[in-house]
Amino acid sequence: MSRTSAIVVTYDGGVETVEACIAALRGQSDAPFEVILSDNSPDGRFAAHFSADPSLITVRNDRNGGFTGGTWSGAQLATGDRLFFVNPDARVAPDCLALLGDALSENPLAVIAGAQILLPDGTAGGGDNPVHFSGLSWLANYRGEPERGPARAAFAVSGCAYLVDSDVFRRFHGFRCRFEMYYDDTDLCWRTHVAGLHTLFVPQAQVEHDHHDKGSYRWLWVERNRLWMLLTNTEWRTLLALAPGLVFVEACSWLAALSGGWWLYKLRAYRQIASSPLWLLRERRVIRESRAVADSQIVTCLRFELETPGRPLPVYVRLGNRVLAVYGRWVLRVLT
Repeated sequence: MSRTSAIVVTYDGGVETVEACIAALRGQSDAPFEVILSDNSPDGRFAAHFSADPSLITVRNDRNGGFTGGTWSGAQLATGDRLFFVNPDARVAPDCLALLGDALSENPLAVIAGAQILLPDGTAGGGDNPVHFSGLSWLANYRGEPERGPARAAFAVSGCAYLVDSDVFRRFHGFRCRFEMYYDDTDLCWRTHVAGLHTLFVPQAQVEHDHHDKGSYRWLWVERNRLWMLLTNTEWRTLLALAPGLVFVEACSWLAALSGGWWLYKLRAYRQIASSPLWLLRERRVIRESRAVADSQIVTCLRFELETPGRPLPVYVRLGNRVLAVYGRWVLRVLT
């Protein structure tokens, strides 16, 4: 019987919101045997507020290392066989953790299970997140009818509610702390597949969570981290085969950045990538040492056509998708 440690990372927002999240965790049909609160807030108000609760483990972090740093400090205190990461403003359905745990128990090679995210109006808000060959990822079935059915394989799932084997999490050094936030969940799923392990999406395990717009500055982390993920997790010959398509996607990204007014953040992302060659090479070596599955198999799980959930595709992307579909078939032939 596996024991689960639940980890909640806090930074801003109200204490009442976090209290509701923790109450939902304690109300699970298969409740975690320990709940850990990792506080990134500048004044440590969450750790101070909950410090009197003897059933809650709290840690106040000396610096705000983002979601990734907060999860790692929380994981150092966890003693469970599995770690359940959940956003502090998420509401976990009473049977969510039991369904995620059962899915992992029934699939010996699966080490990550993700829940279906529901928006406050009851429509789908992600969970099974497709990944493009450029590293871009999006929310599948966004604002559509929630998926019904059993657990199934997925390339990446949402870190909003994410159950992972603790030994694997520590062996992979968790979410890459350098990412801080965004794409850290997708990156860990990708590294899991490279190591020959599996990720599951469990539609019946549900979590209510609203997506908040964090402003244009988020594009610094989005652009930097998806390129870091791509550059570290793929083999050199794969990057060479993908190069023409990557140039096209970057051109589309620049058009979006210029029209959306976040091009300066994209430039800053490039600068941070250019200043980290030693880290990139070191991470590539780590991935190479853990690799059990060739990119010829990994690429078959990636998308070649772009989607923009919740808004129409620009004309240039619609036209480009036709070319990318043909290009994708060529890449698969080359790599296999």
